[in-house]
Formats: sequence, C-alpha cells, structure tokens
Amino acid sequence: MRRHARFRVYLRTDGSEIDEYSGLLAEEIVRKLSILPEHVSPIFDESGKAVYPKVLVRCSFCKDEKPKKRKFARLPYKAYLEFSVEREKLPHITFNEIEVEVREIKINFFIDGIEELDIDVGAGKKLIIKFNGPTLLRDPLRSNTPFTTRFLPLPSFLFSSYTDDKNVLRKLNETFVEDHSILHSTGKVWYLYKGRWLPGLSGTALFHVVEEPDEVVLEILEKAAINGIGFERDKGFGDVKLELF
Repeated sequence: MRRHARFRVYLRTDGSEIDEYSGLLAEEIVRKLSILPEHVSPIFDESGKAVYPKVLVRCSFCKDEKPKKRKFARLPYKAYLEFSVEREKLPHITFNEIEVEVREIKINFFIDGIEELDIDVGAGKKLIIKFNGPTLLRDPLRSNTPFTTRFLPLPSFLFSSYTDDKNVLRKLNETFVEDHSILHSTGKVWYLYKGRWLPGLSGTALFHVVEEPDEVVLEILEKAAINGIGFERDKGFGDVKLELF
C-alpha cells in the first residue's frame, strides 16, 4: 500500500466572490480539518475547472505586462478540493461548517463528504500532464542562487521536487521527450496571491516515452500523480492530472 493517499473533499459554498487564489482558501480549509497535507489543490467547480482570479497569456511573443487591476472569481455553490497526506496522519473528519477569512472577508464552507481517490498513472508510449492551476518550478541544480525559478516544462524541472540526483534528472529528460505541441499547449498564467499578481505555468504538456521508464522514474510519476508537481504544493500549487497512455 502506498504511503500517501489522495482525497477529495466535497464542499458547498455561499457563492461568494473572491479576489484571492483559491488554493489559499483550500489550504485553510484542510488545516482547519487538522490535516497537515503534502499537497492541496485549488478549489474546483463540479466540472473540474479550477476557480481563481487569473489572466491567461495566450500568445508566445506578444508584449505581456503584469495585470494592474483586482480581478474576482465567484465560488460555485457546489465545489470540491483535493489533498494528499500520509495515511497514518489522516485524522477523523467530521462533516461540518468551516469559516475561512481572506483579506478581511469571511467565507463559509460546508463539508458534504470525503472520499479517497484511486490514482493510477497507467502505461503507454505517451505521457500527458494537465496543470489544474498555477505550477511553480525550480532548477534543482541552482538552489539558493538567483534565477532558481524556471518556466519551461522540462521533465527535470517538473519532477525536481522529488529528486536532486543528477543521474535521475538526466534519466527523466532521456525518458520523456516533449511533443512540439508543448509550444502552444502550455503557457503563463497570472494569478492573484495575497494581493499580488504572480506568474505560474499552466496548460497541458504532452511527452513521448522514448525509453522504458525504470523503477525510479515510475515511482516519481506515482508520487507526482498523488502529491502534485513543483514547489509550494502544500499551498495549493502544482496540482496536476498525470497519465501514461
């Protein structure tokens, strides 16, 4: 049995408008349930779309400026969030009302239920990664130096939160080769976090599996499918759907 498990929490909301990243709200909800998560997702509507104030950059070489105005997103009346945690650290959860205060606004959430998700990375000659909210990447070989943040979805950057071994990082890049569609299927999203507009990676990335993944690579994929990709994953970032097919 895997050490970590992923759970979905079903929510009802009052339909409030938020001018804050919903991952911050999700983090507060999970912590008020006495859970210390490895990863928390943003809040999703029933269709699985992440709900948060954002500005998508849809062109490759256009002039792009940081947004200057506040932007709002309305919480759906029925929603959900997901989190991962060590199984032995999951407390008993009661279904009740939780109040979260963000930027001096109080929002009430009602817990309707919780279920464990069955995570399977699959098998095949292609790997697809869908970023469900902003993802924050860092260069594992430039820690504690300027320009550690990276925006290109290379395998060695995507999975660097799980290893800093140069041989493993090289193996990841050798195993997964990006499809040309990645040039337009991924991009930048500006998200509003604690009153500041910040950039993150978004979109969908397709890779070709050009070498048979070894046990180490498969273990990293399984961890990423459960616990997300990149850094600040316990604050609502790096939520992905990952699948070999």
